[in-house]
Amino acid sequence: HLVNLTWLDLSFNQIDKIENLDTLVKLTDLSLYDNCVKKIEGLNKLTYLKVLSFGKNKVSDLDATIQYLKDLKNNMQVLNMADNPFLFTGN
Repeated sequence: HLVNLTWLDLSFNQIDKIENLDTLVKLTDLSLYDNCVKKIEGLNKLTYLKVLSFGKNKVSDLDATIQYLKDLKNNMQVLNMADNPFLFTGN
């Protein structure tokens, strides 16, 4: 259902896990601003995703987040990750 949806705003919903977006394969713009998500995941099938607003969540593992985003097969053009409690553990 909603397979043709291109824009989804789930901001301010106390969401703690990204899930059940698999069928939204035409999604280009996703906002999850100001939720409780600790890990970015569940975006692998969103190959058309260009805009991701993910600021003000609870993501702390910067290394894993960067690697996950690099591995996505999409054309991300805009990424907002501000106000997350990132911890840098890299070299």
